[in-house]
Order: sequence, then structure tokens, then C-alpha cells
Amino acid sequence: MAMPLGTTGPVRIGDPGSIAPAAPDFIAACQSRGHPLNPDFNGRTQTGVGTMQHRLGERQGCLQRSHMVTAIVRPLSGNPRLRIITDATVTRIAFDRRRATAVHFRKDGHDHLQHASQEILPGTGTCKTARLLMLSGLGPAAYLRDHGIPVIVDLQGVGINLQDHYEAPVIMRARGCYGYFDRIAAGGW
Repeated sequence: MAMPLGTTGPVRIGDPGSIAPAAPDFIAACQSRGHPLNPDFNGRTQTGVGTMQHRLGERQGCLQRSHMVTAIVRPLSGNPRLRIITDATVTRIAFDRRRATAVHFRKDGHDHLQHASQEILPGTGTCKTARLLMLSGLGPAAYLRDHGIPVIVDLQGVGINLQDHYEAPVIMRARGCYGYFDRIAAGGW
């Protein structure tokens, strides 16, 4: 049996520690109107209704936010092969033919070049990673040429159809305490 998505890598994805008491009723109502249940919005499809998962990892028995710094950077911070540069903006990845070899970045108003001995892992988020790849020459060739960027690899999917966290918040009055973490009392805010 395959492992659920988001459970095997260092950045963990999981269900929230608590949900509003009315959430299961809301999900059931949506299902009764024909919306499919989606137990994993990080899976093969994002369509449907369900509980939104979060980047949460367990540490010392408590759920904590999981992100690049806590999941990847801090555990490697003592590694002599890793150099961490803060307060810098990566401007593009340099290539030797089709192999990434270095990173151009700007820090303190000056341009810098950092060579990589083995690999470069861009991890700048959904939108900024696509931007970095395109500035580096990886993306739809016609688009890159229109913007004066030399094409390294014609990758049609880079920067296309980005969607992130579309949600439908529901605010309502209720008879009882149904808000997240029991903070919203009857009658609303």
C-alpha cells in the first residue's frame, strides 16, 4: 500500500490539530449538494470539499508548523558542505549547457556568484520558484524570448496554471459555540 502524500518528506503535511465542531456538518451539507469529498487537497485532485490540511509536523509530542527552515535548513546548519546566506535575493541560476552550476544573487547592493559542487535546489515557494526558473532560462521558449531571456530548456509547464489556497470562508451566526478553538461564541464576533 502506498504511503499517503505529505508523510514521507522532511516538510510534513497533515490534518489540523482541531477543527470547528460545525465543520463535519458543513462538509456533509456540501456533499449532499453534489460536491465530492476530498480528504487530501495535496493529492491527485484539488476539487471537492474537506478539511484543509496544513504544513504541520510533530515535535516532542506537539504539532508545530513545518517549513523549509525547520525541516531542512536547521537540521543541516552544522554541515560544512552547506553555506547559508541570508538577506540576499537570488536573481538566476547559471548553467553549463543544461547542467545547473551556480547561483547569481544580490546582497547589500552587490551582485555575487556562488558555485555549486553537486546540486542546486530552488525552494523559493510556488510563485517565486517558477519566476526564478524562467529568469534562468527554463520555461516556455516563446515567453522567455519575448522577454529577452536566453532559453536553456523549453519547459511549457513552468509558471502556468498556478493556483494557491483558493478557499471559501464561511462566516455565520450560530446558537452555541462553534468557532475554531471555541473562540467564537453564539451570536458571532
